[in-house]
Amino acid sequence: MATNPYVGTFQLTGAVSGMDTQAMVEKLMEIEQQPLNRAQEKFDALTYKQKLWMEVDNKLEDFYDYLITFKLKSNLVPKSATSSDESVLTATAPSDADNSTFYLKVNSLASPTVLVGQGIDSSITKSSTIEEVTGATGDSTFTITKGSDSDTITVSDGETIQNLIDKINASTLGVEAKFDDANGKFFIVNKKNGNVDISVSADAGSNGENLISKLNLNGTAAADSDNTVRTLGSSGQVELSFDGSTSITTYDNLTENTLNVFGTTIDLKSTSSSYVKVSIEQDIDKSVESIKEFVDKYNETITYVYDLLHEKKVTDKPTEEMTEEDYMKGMLKGDNNLEKIFYNLRNMVYSPVNIEQSGSQYNT
Repeated sequence: MATNPYVGTFQLTGAVSGMDTQAMVEKLMEIEQQPLNRAQEKFDALTYKQKLWMEVDNKLEDFYDYLITFKLKSNLVPKSATSSDESVLTATAPSDADNSTFYLKVNSLASPTVLVGQGIDSSITKSSTIEEVTGATGDSTFTITKGSDSDTITVSDGETIQNLIDKINASTLGVEAKFDDANGKFFIVNKKNGNVDISVSADAGSNGENLISKLNLNGTAAADSDNTVRTLGSSGQVELSFDGSTSITTYDNLTENTLNVFGTTIDLKSTSSSYVKVSIEQDIDKSVESIKEFVDKYNETITYVYDLLHEKKVTDKPTEEMTEEDYMKGMLKGDNNLEKIFYNLRNMVYSPVNIEQSGSQYNT
């Protein structure tokens, strides 16, 4: 018997009677814990359901993004363009191009002017300094002229051939310099096509004249040296015919080897002595492929939703052995919102599809 001045006399009878007071306390604590356990279970269930809905959302978003592209006329009603000689030209037709046949003859291609200094001393490389090339100290200055435009280039004796290339390429003339030191060739190429002359000059007796002489760039249009080769660029010219024999129009002064004929893009590859046939027609095979792809994508999506609506909960595993995937199974079985999504997907195949760019409708 124990006595406490505050609560009076108390007695632990369980120790005498054989009652398991520890078990009683644990049982009471377990009962008290049940509301918290139920709350945790609800929280876990909501967490799993949220994750499951996110997966559904991602699946539907992926299908929606696919539909945006699928509905384009270029996918549903694509056109094919064929060339009778792809070594001369190739053709690419947009989906709104009319079915047609026409003929093209390529008289000339657009090309750039190229100035080449060749036969350069093999000891000269991109890393050679200007002093090593010219044998002189001080700056070297010269002028590049393209058509009616010109730009002055100056390099110091300590700079290299690579520095010279960089300065030419950074000029406002729109030319590109390259040096093939393995074959002793220095190139200056116009970045645009067309018959435009390029020349390099410097004051007589200057370091600049010495430099361009060492690079064999000092020839003139009227009298190129043996080691200076100038190839003047040209404009492209293409004739169009509807019967393959009579020209109805000529595309002159082409600065690019690409042109547009009745909405079809033509890429020119080489000249031709005769007409090349170009045919534009609907690409049936590609249309069928697009439809098949849609069917596969649609079936995959609606099957996914159907399975979620009908899958059963996992009941043959102990709770402690269940995985996250097991917990999520059956969570959306019979879900009203998911059912609406399913029926919307099912009804979708009976609705007309508006094909962009055409205003027409197709039933899928």
